[in-house]
Amino acid sequence: MQVNPSGKSEPVNGVNALTATRRSAPPAEEASFSRLDNLRLALDQTPAVRDTEVLRAKKLVGDVQYPPDETVRRIANLLAIHLSERP
Repeated sequence: MQVNPSGKSEPVNGVNALTATRRSAPPAEEASFSRLDNLRLALDQTPAVRDTEVLRAKKLVGDVQYPPDETVRRIANLLAIHLSERP
């Protein structure tokens, strides 16, 4: 469709019919689920617990300087802002 900004009414070109044919999806019994199988295999091989992250967390919990004071202040400010917005 063409829009004529001058305000004059002139004929517009028609819309051409779609000439491309659509491909139909394969029947359900022929569908390939190899990607799903690969995803399940990868998920099965992923450890439930990441040992390196557990060690990192244990170190942080044992650190008296974690989280830094600045982080605690910022979180406190955000909480205070949201509390003061309540009716």
